[in-house]
Amino acid sequence: MKKFWWLFLVSAVDLASSASHSLQYHYTAVTPGLHSPEFISEGLLDGEQVVYYDGNIRKKIPKTEWMEKNEREDYWKTETETSQHHQEEFRHDLINLMKRFNQTGGFHTVQQMYGCELDTDGAIRGHWLYGYDGEDFISFDLNTETWTAAHPKAVITKRRWDSQKVYAAQVKAYLLNECTAWLQKYVEYGRSSLERKVRPEASLFQKDSSSPVVCHATGFFPKAVNISWQKNGEDLHEDVELRETLPNQDGTFQKRSVLTVSPEELDRHNYTCIIQHSSLEKEMVLHVSRRRVRPEASLFQKDSSSPVVCHATGFFPKAVNISWQKNGEDLHEDVEFRETLPNQDGTFQKRSVLTVSPEELNRHNYTCIIQHSSLEKEMVLYVSRRRVSGGDWIGIIVGAVVTALLIIVVIVVWMKKKHQPAYQAPAGV
Repeated sequence: MKKFWWLFLVSAVDLASSASHSLQYHYTAVTPGLHSPEFISEGLLDGEQVVYYDGNIRKKIPKTEWMEKNEREDYWKTETETSQHHQEEFRHDLINLMKRFNQTGGFHTVQQMYGCELDTDGAIRGHWLYGYDGEDFISFDLNTETWTAAHPKAVITKRRWDSQKVYAAQVKAYLLNECTAWLQKYVEYGRSSLERKVRPEASLFQKDSSSPVVCHATGFFPKAVNISWQKNGEDLHEDVELRETLPNQDGTFQKRSVLTVSPEELDRHNYTCIIQHSSLEKEMVLHVSRRRVRPEASLFQKDSSSPVVCHATGFFPKAVNISWQKNGEDLHEDVEFRETLPNQDGTFQKRSVLTVSPEELNRHNYTCIIQHSSLEKEMVLYVSRRRVSGGDWIGIIVGAVVTALLIIVVIVVWMKKKHQPAYQAPAGV
């Protein structure tokens, strides 16, 4: 299934970093028969969704607290009616385009994206674009007040709209006047939220020593952030993958950049991750020598009466904390901490041993807690899920076999009794 066209279009519109604020609207209509709504409409302020409508709920709703607080019921009623009208228009547009492309079935989409941007110096930019089946279809040129056909099938539409000078003037007036007025109004509604600055939390980590190095920034606001890499103080662009900026549930954002480099290269050179954000007085610099590799953890016993071993391995850096809890309370008695040992790949391993009777294990809840700088939250291993050794399995298997044999003997005896001929009295008595 194709990604919606406007997701690609955001970069094509080039929402310049110099723009202080932007307002965009996205409309998407799809052919019936899918589980998703046949029409979706959303409004975004500075990339954050503020209003939403779809063909299932058939109602325009606020997506931010400040939007809900500042607009009254008549606003939402009018917006709902407008969105319902758009839904019907787009349904007909989709039918007409399918006919134009000589299509009688299948999955198809028609989409529109329009909006405006207001720079800090007062400059205004606007865009008004349509797409069909994931590709550009037609767009409005704000400077010439004409339409540009991006597909041969759009030439018919271009000629018709170019002949309608009033329509072009209306689109231009909306982008330069009405759209910017709404933009400034919404910015004022959400100013405390939109203009706040929240510092990112940053970390470096690896899944293992031969895996790519991930530079991760999270919890920042506003959305714009720059993550780059340096090798021995020089900018590095090769073997770098910059991931999409994603929203967090609290309204902040997260982003990561992945550096693919061999362990030998990491040891031979100095790699750093640079994070730049408007909330920072100076850029954050993370040295890859401080990279983080997550531990692999396990619980095991030699047999059911042996101590329980909590083992962590493959982690970097060396510092790690392993602790025990009994029924949720910290446990220090009958606990032995072994020395942290190096692995051949440059990572480390450590184990902690809990000596406790089988009866105590069955009576209480024991957990092993592992804390390491590579972990976003501590690892918790439940002793109830411990592994049984080979000796215990032999005992279990022997017991199961003996039980099965006894059951078979009982069944055989019962069957013999059941099939013995019933007693019959002599004839003529």
